[in-house]
Amino acid sequence: MTSENCPPSRRHPASAGVLLATTGIVAAALLSACGGGGGGSGGGTGGTPQPTGCQVNSVASSGLIISEIATNFGSTSGPWLEVYNASSTAVDLAAYSLRSGTSDATGKMDASPSTLPLPSVSVAPGAYLVIAAKSTSVVNAVTAQGVVYLDAAGRFAHWQDSGFVELVKGGATQDAVRFGTSSAATSSECGWADANVAALPSSPNDFGRALVRRVGTMDRRSNSAADWSMAAFTTPGGPNDVPADAADADNDGIPDTAEVPGGHYAGLDLYAMGARAGRPDIFVQIDHMAPGTGEWAGWEAGWTPQRRALEIVTAAFARRGYAIHFDVGNALGDAAGTGYNLGAGSQVPFSECIYFDATRPASGCSYAFQHKVLTMPANRRNVFHYVLLAVNHSEGANGQAELGGNDVVLTQGFQLRGWSNSTYLGNIQGLGLMHELGHNLGLRHGGFEDRNYKPNYYSIMNYLYQGGLAVNPKGEGPMQRWYGARGVRQYPLDAVINSPINTDFFIDYSDGSGSVLDGRSLLESELIGRGADPGVFADWNANGILDVGRYGVSTALNSIPAFGYLDPEGAQPMRDYNDWGNLQLTFARRITGTSTILSVGSADRNKRGAMIDSLVDDRQPSIVELPSTPDGSSAGSINRSAQQSHSHHE
Repeated sequence: MTSENCPPSRRHPASAGVLLATTGIVAAALLSACGGGGGGSGGGTGGTPQPTGCQVNSVASSGLIISEIATNFGSTSGPWLEVYNASSTAVDLAAYSLRSGTSDATGKMDASPSTLPLPSVSVAPGAYLVIAAKSTSVVNAVTAQGVVYLDAAGRFAHWQDSGFVELVKGGATQDAVRFGTSSAATSSECGWADANVAALPSSPNDFGRALVRRVGTMDRRSNSAADWSMAAFTTPGGPNDVPADAADADNDGIPDTAEVPGGHYAGLDLYAMGARAGRPDIFVQIDHMAPGTGEWAGWEAGWTPQRRALEIVTAAFARRGYAIHFDVGNALGDAAGTGYNLGAGSQVPFSECIYFDATRPASGCSYAFQHKVLTMPANRRNVFHYVLLAVNHSEGANGQAELGGNDVVLTQGFQLRGWSNSTYLGNIQGLGLMHELGHNLGLRHGGFEDRNYKPNYYSIMNYLYQGGLAVNPKGEGPMQRWYGARGVRQYPLDAVINSPINTDFFIDYSDGSGSVLDGRSLLESELIGRGADPGVFADWNANGILDVGRYGVSTALNSIPAFGYLDPEGAQPMRDYNDWGNLQLTFARRITGTSTILSVGSADRNKRGAMIDSLVDDRQPSIVELPSTPDGSSAGSINRSAQQSHSHHE
């Protein structure tokens, strides 16, 4: 018998629960009048097994069915699930309810299934919809693309290695899955007619897996374990189209099977967008604000995508063997699927300022995450970084980016206001974009550390080089930047080597080839530690001549008093860093199954990242760029308000 022709069960759930701190899918705590216990961590408590004699019959799928159940590690974040409309007409989600084990905001868990009402959202035929917890007050049940965020009051659906999830319609089981040791009973007899699916992996090494119905099996269901298999890559908001044995040999967070002709990832044709197996690929969606009003009317070039900016960043990554793919939608006039139009980059409503941190809202400013959930489809969340080009930061910064994360705001409205030189506009936007993405990729202002302005750290992550790098590190170019910052000598822009007003402007991350620079034992002929051309030297003591012997200085070489930056480490040795060898490409690989598996070879680098949930709450510690000085430099600071504990900010 199937759930369609079984009468509703008259059994009532046992009352059982354990204490466990958690968050998750949220809804009212209404204990079901039918069904059994179990379904929580450890499963099986107080449940009544299904009656014997149920037959495993394959029947045609209809209405909504469960298509994916994310794994959940520990108690720091809640799981999510995905449903699929298997019918030929639109379905209202509110016609269904969800039954699962739950926990509340205090962390008290009840392993007995509770009934969780669902909001009114139309699900189109053949469409996927993710049901996730609401982690911020700026989204509601219907604001996000492909995700329903349930209200953050009452109780939270919960499961770990063992659990039970059921869709109920009209008091009867529409679809269900039971896994691990759970003994929860469905609302209808024979709503689950088989032994349990194997327990979900829930160790720290099992981030980002999911229990899925595979593509090609969605049209029929048997209410049994035969419908389900484990996937190493989650596919929220799209088909479960990644083979079970898929790998990620190039460590970019994308399954190799999606980087070949005919391959897909959650329905995305990443090969058509430029991804290739054997080469690290990075995808970035860029939204931008609409043209300004009032005092900002006519200055939108400062927050509109510049083709040159995308070109110079693309070239910088290509020189090092990486492919970066930007999507600005139709902002540059490229036809859909060509150039920099991959189909989703959008223009968002104008706002004079933006804020990035939900714990620090600013009156009259819009919230970056609010724009993201409106424009980025759910099936992109595991793949695409998000960048918002905006006018002004609520704290006056030129930008802010998550460290080891996936979100950026670039706020250069003031910095670029008044500039009409398209080369300069493109160069400065490109530099800012690559700098902020560097933070997403795990880089700090000192590479591996926050120590800034180190002359031998030859990277645009370094504020000393926020006017760009000289192509030749052995020439006068690096010292022009240092002399200007220290006030030793000043150079007009047209006299700066590889100036931002010129087409030979150059941006790069460091390759770590610079030697240690010790302020207690300096040799001017060594320049910044990468060799020196004949006649070129570093006049560290500003006496205007080449000193042939070693000497020490009393003031740290990276202290820039004019910018308010005094290095507390003084003359201690400064070290370069191999940025390119330490990029953290896989941002979506964290707990709760909203992400891909931990890439081979990246475990050590990933230890310094925050736990990320690319659907429920992907906000992480971020770095704020402080306002620019007149020459474009600034003195950034670390913003630790987004806690590593993955707390939910309201």
